Amino acid sequence: MRVGTLLQAELHLLHVIYPQMEDIDHPMQSSTVATASKSQLLKEKLTAFVAKEKAKWEKETGVAPPIFIHVEIGGAIAVIKKRARQDAYDLVIMGTRDKHESVEHMLGTVASDVVGNATCPVIVVPHGFESRPIQKIAHAIEPSLVEERDITTIVDRFLPLHRELHLIRFSNLSKNERPQKLLQLQSDLEARFPDMQLEIHHMDKKDLVQDINHFVDEADIDLLIMYRSQGSIWKRLFHRSHTRLMARYTHIPLLVI
Repeated sequence: MRVGTLLQAELHLLHVIYPQMEDIDHPMQSSTVATASKSQLLKEKLTAFVAKEKAKWEKETGVAPPIFIHVEIGGAIAVIKKRARQDAYDLVIMGTRDKHESVEHMLGTVASDVVGNATCPVIVVPHGFESRPIQKIAHAIEPSLVEERDITTIVDRFLPLHRELHLIRFSNLSKNERPQKLLQLQSDLEARFPDMQLEIHHMDKKDLVQDINHFVDEADIDLLIMYRSQGSIWKRLFHRSHTRLMARYTHIPLLVI
């Protein structure tokens, strides 16, 4: 989807609540009433929020996308994955929280689980991140697990947003070994996007989360992209665990494809 067509997309706001318990003497009745009450309150708050944001968009751009509100009862992970599959969403956007407090830790776990198992791309936005223009995008890749055409497609899709791209490769190669597949990818991308500044970075597989976050901070990266692997089942599971960890502890928006 090109940047100019983003406002033509439908937006679905989904809020999931757990059943509420209030009266220990009449748990079922109280649970039903309390849950319905909270659900209605949330719908009213979301409706007011949407009206305010749509008015702002219409004032700034003259148009606002259609927005739908959903408040569902159940487990957050199960509901999010079910709706993404059932309604064939093209993209899921989730917030995550700092890892220090128990409730926030749980929310981070929800995001990481959805990232690892969703049937569509997922963007995770860390708590407290201040929105800024996307100018530098980094792709964390393992060439043996990701097809070049997938990377090329994503670079082309985000081309209007940036002119600087970083490819980060984690591997166990020694410093004297040349990463042939990565070098070929670099050559192909430079030929296809000659006006883009492209840099290659090679890092050891020691502490993926810490090293990527350090690189992101040092290089002022605006968006990090990671890919779901296409290798064997064991490689996919190993790769997925890294992606899910990154979703929990990323410093900037993370797009998982």
